Amino acid sequence: MSRFRCPGGWLTAAAACTCTLFLGAILALAEAHPGHAIKKLIDADHWKRARALAAAQLSANPKDVAALTWMSIIEESFNRWDSAKSYAEQAVAADPGYPDAHAQLARINAEMAETASVWKQVGFIRVMKRELEA
Repeated sequence: MSRFRCPGGWLTAAAACTCTLFLGAILALAEAHPGHAIKKLIDADHWKRARALAAAQLSANPKDVAALTWMSIIEESFNRWDSAKSYAEQAVAADPGYPDAHAQLARINAEMAETASVWKQVGFIRVMKRELEA
């Protein structure tokens, strides 16, 4: 039985074929619904691939609210809080009526408040409250 080396360990030929078919299906889906493909990649813990797809979507349309929100979620997963907050703020500014952007900005501020000093926590919590009420 042939085996293939991958970053997570060794794969059998069947597993490698399944993985290739899965990624092919994701790429086909990406052409039809880019946001749905990003979600599928995130659900499968393919964060770097999701970041590349979201970045490509943003390069095509820098004001794409869904892509900005996805980039914020992806940056949050890599613990890049300032970058995640920046993307979430851009998403809220691009479309103030998009509820996922407000929820993501509130979540980022809550995460940042957990490790901040007491005085900074007050500011983060105020922003979080404002975004949750929006």
